[in-house]
Amino acid sequence: MLSTGIDIGAENTKVAVIEGDHLLAYSVVPSGWDTQASLQNAFDEAVEKACLDPGKITHVGATGMGKESATLATVHTTESTCSARGAVWLFPGTRTVIDIGAEQSQAMVLDGEGRILQYVRNDQCAAGAGAFITEMASILELSAADISRASLLSKNKITLNSTCTIFAESEVISLINEGSHKDDIARAVCDAIAAKAASLLQELRIEKDILFIGGVARNPSIVDLLGQKLGLAVIVPEEPRIITAIGAALTARDKQTL
Repeated sequence: MLSTGIDIGAENTKVAVIEGDHLLAYSVVPSGWDTQASLQNAFDEAVEKACLDPGKITHVGATGMGKESATLATVHTTESTCSARGAVWLFPGTRTVIDIGAEQSQAMVLDGEGRILQYVRNDQCAAGAGAFITEMASILELSAADISRASLLSKNKITLNSTCTIFAESEVISLINEGSHKDDIARAVCDAIAAKAASLLQELRIEKDILFIGGVARNPSIVDLLGQKLGLAVIVPEEPRIITAIGAALTARDKQTL
């Protein structure tokens, strides 16, 4: 049975196409200002990669902050449910998930079926999420990807005292004016994100394996620093941004077969 999942986030729109127990194709497209156009582009790209006739896809699940705009969806559901389903489908041994996107972060403990046993969320501000990295990167005149590369080259440890974007911005500017190296400031930014993630996880009864998903999981420095803070291995999927879209596809498939 073919099914498609759509995850409309603040930064990217993700689409995943599955058939049975196989991921056929996926796409990741910047969300931009025109959500409908981004959604259609992502959907068309994923379907084309899967070599499918769009008319044959009848089960479509949507999630994310823009899920209500996905009028082609047959099912709309929550991000947490989809993240949990997608995580266990791809990694059956997963019991703890940390999901950090552009504007929010969430952590959960799951059972073997992907049901959520414990859950915490931070969406009060951009602190601890991808938007924080983007803002700090801009001050350093780096891209978000460069932040990770620079962090891994750091030779001196610096600590940011605040993860509030406004206060952290002033702190980073002060560090630049004091002559601190960009690599060291970049590491401090990554360490601040890792510390927020670890704090969120420690509100739960952490169980292995720990899966890190969402766009921020593409930052190797943050992954490494988080593992150090937890004293545990952290697993990152090959493409951590599409796990929630996969979960949306699974949810649509299951609800249509009830």
